[in-house]
Amino acid sequence: MALSNRIAEALAASGLSKAELARATGTTGASVTHWLNGRTQHLKAETAMLIEQATGYSSKWLISGTGQKLINKSTIKRLDGRVPVIDSAAAARYDTEGIDASTVTRHLPVAGDWPNAYALKVTGESMVAPHGKSYPAGCYVIIDPDQRAVANGDRVLAKVTSTGEATVKVYKHEDGRRWLAPLNPQHLPIRAAFTILGRVVGKWEDE
Repeated sequence: MALSNRIAEALAASGLSKAELARATGTTGASVTHWLNGRTQHLKAETAMLIEQATGYSSKWLISGTGQKLINKSTIKRLDGRVPVIDSAAAARYDTEGIDASTVTRHLPVAGDWPNAYALKVTGESMVAPHGKSYPAGCYVIIDPDQRAVANGDRVLAKVTSTGEATVKVYKHEDGRRWLAPLNPQHLPIRAAFTILGRVVGKWEDE
């Protein structure tokens, strides 16, 4: 199977549009078209990993056509109408190892159509905004790992490539550049390479 066919299969199975895949990988619609029409013969490892994050299809399989096609995700033990809480280390391993049910510390009664969603407890003050909606330390953010095709300004959970750290930030994509921005102006943006683990779809605060 040619590279173009493998990418086409991943795109079709994910339900993403070409534009959404372009946003998820930080490329352009023209680049995605080149992938699909066979003009692109080789895929960079970083690009393949971004496609994996967006579609669930293994970067190794996308590049070479060998190995396991789909990444392995364990099923999180869930309670009806509740979202499991895990830590950031478990979230960072979600795509490669799945989530062990033993890492779930509690469940939150959060309603929403996100069958694979999980929650993380916020630490630090980088997402506390001077005005408007904030995510203070101690609150929980709800992450939908199925939403990888994010847009400029979305709140996301991302994994920094160099450290493997999972962090909640604002996704920025302008003029061909991608970075992670804090809401707190006293904190610096992250401009190192990263992958999107999911989009923030809600917040929970204990009373």
